[in-house]
Amino acid sequence: MRNSLLFIFLLSSQTLFSQFKVDSAIKKEYLKILERLPQAFKDEIVTEYKDGLGLLYEEKADTLNKKDIVRDFNSIKIYDIDPTTGVADTTEVTPTQQPQISKNQPFPLSCRCSFKNDTLTINSGVYFFSGFTIITKLHQRKVMVLYTEVESERKVLRRTLKEQKANKITIPAKINYLTFDRSPSNNINELFGQLSMIQLE
Repeated sequence: MRNSLLFIFLLSSQTLFSQFKVDSAIKKEYLKILERLPQAFKDEIVTEYKDGLGLLYEEKADTLNKKDIVRDFNSIKIYDIDPTTGVADTTEVTPTQQPQISKNQPFPLSCRCSFKNDTLTINSGVYFFSGFTIITKLHQRKVMVLYTEVESERKVLRRTLKEQKANKITIPAKINYLTFDRSPSNNINELFGQLSMIQLE
């Protein structure tokens, strides 16, 4: 069964209530993004992601120990070149931001949807030596999200400063909204949607 889901991850410090709604225009927005992508990207989607695709096109991460981050590793600085102006973009960003991910250059994620009784479960993420998984459950218009991050090589993850470092952590996530292009049911083979996560705790 092919299940397609469009994800937007907005990780910030705002506090809003989670909500679920249906908006048929979501499918059109998703297809518009796919149409703008390079052919190589489309070919990859047809093969590797044919069983389920998620798109990450905005991300902001944070760290508990900002004082430990070394901002200047050496005297060489590398800047992105603006494709329109051809000028180096010297705008300062935090070391944890990833501005290369956008609607014009999204990042593909595997995505699986399944029903158990009347609960829809969406499992999306990426893993290559390290990575993350986001599990979203929708039950009677109530949404629950879990975020899991894995680091295979070093123990660098922890939820609080007092906690011992680990290779893997799982934390509950608050979301801004969850939107589908139709009401989900176990008799449909394709589902389009957006998920906005606004706070991890």
